[in-house]
Amino acid sequence: MAFVAKGPFGVKEFIDVVPGKTEGTAEVTITCIHCACEFIMTVDEGALEDWSRGAYIQDCFPQLDKHERELLISGTCTPCWDSIFVFDEDDEGDF
Repeated sequence: MAFVAKGPFGVKEFIDVVPGKTEGTAEVTITCIHCACEFIMTVDEGALEDWSRGAYIQDCFPQLDKHERELLISGTCTPCWDSIFVFDEDDEGDF
């Protein structure tokens, strides 16, 4: 598949894309930029192309949860995200 792993803000060097096992899918391997853990997900190839052209990630991948979408966007896994952005319960809603 001729796909450059990029999002609306440029090349995503932490993403590797290969054809999926099912036609029309892509297997995406994301390496967390903080802990180097690898995560693999299968996504629709067309949705991946749409996202790389600037479509909103939540529109392209509604089946992915917010943590999986964040991993695609920033290359940050949930445990690393939680350790970087620590919020007190008193901070809820005070953004």
